[in-house]
Amino acid sequence: CSTVECVAYHPGGEQLASVEIFYNSIRLWSLADGACVRQLKSDLNSGFVYVAYHPGGEQLTAVGKWGFVEAWSLADGACL
Repeated sequence: CSTVECVAYHPGGEQLASVEIFYNSIRLWSLADGACVRQLKSDLNSGFVYVAYHPGGEQLTAVGKWGFVEAWSLADGACL
């Protein structure tokens, strides 16, 4: 079982991001059907505690419990 630490709504309203602290991942959920559309992971093992979408909705940024910051492109899931 995982613990959700934080959630963020996509600015366009079609998606939700959830931070799962024990799995060091972020899941992106479709609000239309509730399906997980992508899982983002970190190589830094930073234990994400906060997540936010860029106001334009094309990127997602997460902060780890040790102050690491990571960002991903939502077009392809690539770490920036």
